[in-house]
Amino acid sequence: MYFRCVFLLLAVAVVRSAFPQNIRRITHRDGLSNSSILSLAQDADGYIWAGSCDGLNLWDGNSARHFRLSGNLIQEIVATDDGYLWVRTNYGVDRFDTRDRRIEMLAGFQRVYKFAARSRDEAFFLHGNKLYGYVASQGAFEPVDVRGAELNGVLRMCLDGDGVLWLVRSEDIRCAQVAYDAGGRASVGEWERMPLPDGVVFTRYDGDRTIFFTDRNGMLFRFDTGQRRAFPIFDLREELGRRGALSSVISDKDDYVLAFGMSGVLRLRSTDPIEGRYELQEIDVNCGVFALLKDCNQDIVWIGTDGSGLLRQAVGEVAIRSVTYETLPYLLTKPIKALHVDPDGDLWIGTKNDGILRIRDFYSRRTFTRENTDSYTAADSPLGKNSVYTFAGSRRNVLWIGGDGGVCYYSYRHRRIFELPRSGALRRIHGLYEDRDGVLWAASVGYGVWRIELSGSADAPVAANVEPVELGLKARSRNFFFSVCEESDSTLWFCNHGIGVVHYDRRTREGRTVGFDTRRGLAVNDVTAGVCCSDGSSWFGTGCGLVRYDPAGGGAEPDYSNDQLRCGVIHGLLVDSLDNIWVGTNAGIVRYDPATNRSVVYGASYGLDVVEFSDGAYFYDRERGKLLFGGINGFVVISDSGDFEAASYMPPIRFREVRANGESYDVGALMRRGRMVLRHHQNAFSLSIAALDYVNGSNYSYFYNIEGLDGDWHDNYHSNTLAFAAFPTGRYTLGVRYRNNTTGEWSPVSRLPIRVLAPPYASTWAWIGYLAATLGVVIGVSGYLIRRRRLRARLRQSLYEQRQRELVYESCIWSFSNLTNELSIPVTLINGPCQQIMGCKSADAFVRRQAELIRHNAQKINDLIYMLNEFQSTDPVDGSDDIEMLDVSRTAGGIAQTFADYAGENRIAYRTAVGSGVLFPSVRNILMMIFNILLSNAFRRTEPDGEVSVSVGTCSVLRPDGAASGAGEETSGAAERLRIEVSNRGVELDAGQIELIFDRYKLFNHLGALSRQGVSLKEDLELAICYNLVTKLQGEFRVESRDGLTTFTLSLPRLEITRAARSAAQPDIAPGQRFSQPVPVPEASVMTFGDMLPTMLVINEDRDMADFIAGLFSGGYNVRIVSDLKCPQEKLAEAQPQIIICGTVSLNAAMIGLIRSIRETKQLMQVPIILLTAVSRTDVKVEGLELGVDICLKIPFDITHLQSVVDQLLRRYESLKSYGRSVYSAFDLTQGRLLHKDDKAFLERMLDIINRNILDPGFSTQFIARELGMSLCNFYRRLGTITGQTPAGIIREYRLNLAEQLLVTTRLSIDEIIYKSGFANRSTFFRGFIARFGATPKVYRERKIEEALREKDARAEESDRA
Repeated sequence: MYFRCVFLLLAVAVVRSAFPQNIRRITHRDGLSNSSILSLAQDADGYIWAGSCDGLNLWDGNSARHFRLSGNLIQEIVATDDGYLWVRTNYGVDRFDTRDRRIEMLAGFQRVYKFAARSRDEAFFLHGNKLYGYVASQGAFEPVDVRGAELNGVLRMCLDGDGVLWLVRSEDIRCAQVAYDAGGRASVGEWERMPLPDGVVFTRYDGDRTIFFTDRNGMLFRFDTGQRRAFPIFDLREELGRRGALSSVISDKDDYVLAFGMSGVLRLRSTDPIEGRYELQEIDVNCGVFALLKDCNQDIVWIGTDGSGLLRQAVGEVAIRSVTYETLPYLLTKPIKALHVDPDGDLWIGTKNDGILRIRDFYSRRTFTRENTDSYTAADSPLGKNSVYTFAGSRRNVLWIGGDGGVCYYSYRHRRIFELPRSGALRRIHGLYEDRDGVLWAASVGYGVWRIELSGSADAPVAANVEPVELGLKARSRNFFFSVCEESDSTLWFCNHGIGVVHYDRRTREGRTVGFDTRRGLAVNDVTAGVCCSDGSSWFGTGCGLVRYDPAGGGAEPDYSNDQLRCGVIHGLLVDSLDNIWVGTNAGIVRYDPATNRSVVYGASYGLDVVEFSDGAYFYDRERGKLLFGGINGFVVISDSGDFEAASYMPPIRFREVRANGESYDVGALMRRGRMVLRHHQNAFSLSIAALDYVNGSNYSYFYNIEGLDGDWHDNYHSNTLAFAAFPTGRYTLGVRYRNNTTGEWSPVSRLPIRVLAPPYASTWAWIGYLAATLGVVIGVSGYLIRRRRLRARLRQSLYEQRQRELVYESCIWSFSNLTNELSIPVTLINGPCQQIMGCKSADAFVRRQAELIRHNAQKINDLIYMLNEFQSTDPVDGSDDIEMLDVSRTAGGIAQTFADYAGENRIAYRTAVGSGVLFPSVRNILMMIFNILLSNAFRRTEPDGEVSVSVGTCSVLRPDGAASGAGEETSGAAERLRIEVSNRGVELDAGQIELIFDRYKLFNHLGALSRQGVSLKEDLELAICYNLVTKLQGEFRVESRDGLTTFTLSLPRLEITRAARSAAQPDIAPGQRFSQPVPVPEASVMTFGDMLPTMLVINEDRDMADFIAGLFSGGYNVRIVSDLKCPQEKLAEAQPQIIICGTVSLNAAMIGLIRSIRETKQLMQVPIILLTAVSRTDVKVEGLELGVDICLKIPFDITHLQSVVDQLLRRYESLKSYGRSVYSAFDLTQGRLLHKDDKAFLERMLDIINRNILDPGFSTQFIARELGMSLCNFYRRLGTITGQTPAGIIREYRLNLAEQLLVTTRLSIDEIIYKSGFANRSTFFRGFIARFGATPKVYRERKIEEALREKDARAEESDRA
């Protein structure tokens, strides 16, 4: 009741008025995602954000940009001062960073209707009668304790600038202070309640400590959150009943703007701010409105409509109203060509081909219907072709009409259009003017200018005299006149297309043609309209801009800043009461002030829905101060500027977006340390800038300069996009400023530091790299040349050394050959007598056995001699006398069969594929040796359960052209060859071993290395000899070894036979001869002579050598022979030997492994071992001794020496066994005393306990006894028996020794040493130390240091003498 009483005391005036508004409509054509605007906000930088039914939109004055959020319906937007937007959508709450364009979807709560925010980290919303607050440290919303406040019935929630949370409920308003803890969690204080007797129906928060609401009686109130009071504003009952519910309320200075969700916008215009008087003014919005926003910087109201887009209603220097064809009741499709407002306020609209429209009492109409609008066409009037180009007022009671049909008039008395009688053949009239004398002047296109004298009544004029005006223009092409302009009472201007204008003196009836400077363009003499100013100057609109004519002397042409005034097509000219020239163009209306040379362009940004205008469609209603311009889709009405002064507003320049190479970047994203950084490929770019003036922004002229490039200021005219081409690499500062053409003011210079990076190939690091690369190339080339010179020198040296080695090798080969030749005779003399002895019947068995041994080993020497001879020989056998036709099947089969028994004994799968009846010319001995070597190598490299295969046969290959054919060959292109293939699955040959087969010099190096290691050379030498033999037979030799399978493939050609075939009865191989074949030997053999004899184990791969050694000791020992070096150690231990003799040519891996396994066998680790080896090097002997061998003897050895060594080692072994069985073995000799091993272990354990616990404060004799598991008495007794000392004495001795060690080896202080050695008393330590070492600790340490220095000097002197 209090508010109602206050309201009754107020005198309120309600006045309804309709007036034109500067309203601009922003729709999808401007980039809006949707034309239904639900919410509005303005951010800290001045940008407008519009929430639509299809996302969030940013409006910068030129275009809209669309953003997608958590939901499409943007229901509420709250802008904060720190550059953020809190956005409530149909799917939750989002936070939007307006500068970085980052979106954070923070809440998954749908259908949130009550929301409030103040800053980036201060936001609240209601959901399910619970209050949620944003917690910055968690980045999420959490429930807030509301201290028992009731949250039901809340209509609006807001957070004011003081951090007070307000809840507007249906019956009251409540508020509470919000506080935050260190983690950003909000808490509310005590709630304050302000009851509202008449309740709340509608409420909105204005953002400036103001809450608007209406009560149940329709009264609009303003609640001040600072004063905690509500103030009545206006009774809206009538408007609410007529328009429906309010949707938004804002304050605009002393006024209030009200939006209705169903029907338009009202302004409560303040008529008396002190008394609170208002009048209603209706804003021209004919649709529902969802949101209102008062611009923070300019006098603008932003209106969010239901389907009509975003509206901008501004108050400025002029009031503009646009009327388009869509709002007219008659269909118009052609441009408007003429406009006129008669004294009654009726608007006449002439069109091309659509006739005439007449709107009665035009200025008072908001809408146009057929009741207030008339249409005139050729069907009911003499309008030729329905085309009307001009209207002209008259002193009579008529309106003159000109068009394609000639001159007509509208009679206000008869309310009809008549053709002017007696006007003759006048056609295509574009200009009419009735002067003070009542003479009508008509300008036509193609027919010149006519003077018409009138007679008749005021309502029905008649043409008394019609005559052409003589202007001196004879050619019809020069008679295109478009308008007439009065300069004075006696002079007229006729505007012509082609020659300029004609100045005509009515008194003298003379015309003077005035042409304009065609340097601006030929179209400058196509003049459409002209006006005369009060200063006597005349202005003409041409096809090439605006032209000024000064009758006093011409005068200079102004330097127009507007493109349309400078060179555009001008369709109409008007001059207002202040001598401002208004120009209709193809791009809006330009207001030009000749006094200041400033121009203002009115286009779409000023709310013009018509921006392209037509020739002749212009009219100045001087009586009412209105300017009208017609265009292609309607017309525009502009209120005269009068004496209105525009408010000065100079927005800051903002650098927005960079576009380079088709990509767009926000300037903020390119900033690095306060400077915009561009890469080398972005040096041609465009930069969009924004000066956020939503009213006059299109009338800004932009200027820029670039410090560091040229420094000059460049005019960018009205474009807010700066384009730069090919910016050089470097650092620059871009300066930008603008001029407000409406006020003439200049903005401060805004600067943007720019850095254009060099391309990677021209950057600083690249130049450093180039320098480094250049130096590297120089150094590299120099190094290459030096290395090349050295390489050549080394190559020459290497070739020389290689040649020398080859000469040495060849010398060695010849030396071997000579040596083998020298050995041939002794071997023959050894072998021959042995054969005689074996043939002697009187020789006993022992002699025969020894002779057979000698003969067998002499044969081995003979085989080695043969191998060396074959290795040395490289001459081919072609032409030799030994080539004969061989039965290869018989020869190969016989040799292969000799290996069958060995294969069976060693479980080797042996497959032979020897073709039958294979006859082939070759050398018998060589072929047999090849077979022997390949098979022997295959079996030697095959383990038990392995596989060996042999394939022998012939094949045909293509023979090169011109090659001679061998014996028995056809003369065709195919050649027969003998193919031998031997493969085994077992030990592979590596690439190095295969290479040795083919390179004899590398083989020599390898053999030399093996010789130095004492390794047998026979295996590696055999394969090289085999290759050498194949080469002698002119054959091919291939080796492949992979996946455990090694294959030798030989291909031998046919040779010319030089020897007769051997008889079939002659054997191919001597019985029992097995050249290089592995000999199968038993795993172990035993020679037993007596049970009481000691056992000897003889281990040797060479069975002959093993038998020989066994024979030496067979009388006095039980001898067991082992030839397999891989024999298991369990079987060796079963022999229970007392001595072991190992024999080998070299100490190879197999023998090393065997000896090591013997020493690891418990039963054999003490058995003496004698090693017999052919290598006499010291390192081999040392290696054998380290393995556990007792003695190493060289082969050949002296039999007596070997027997003596065996006897001596056997006696020592027996002595050790006797000692081990005696009682003395249980004692050790320690410090000259014989100490039992158990006692020694006892002392060692005791000392270990002392060492681990020396620093323990609880350490004592009882502790030691307890750790040893003994009683204290037994501990004392046993320790005294062993050492004769007490435990305390031993502990003290241990501590003194530890202290002495720390004193000498560390730099610890005396006190630290006393602590670490476990002494509790300093005096006790000093007494004990002096008694033990004869000096104090300090003196003892100094003495030791001096001794160390003397020793160091002595070593240095010895080193110098050396």
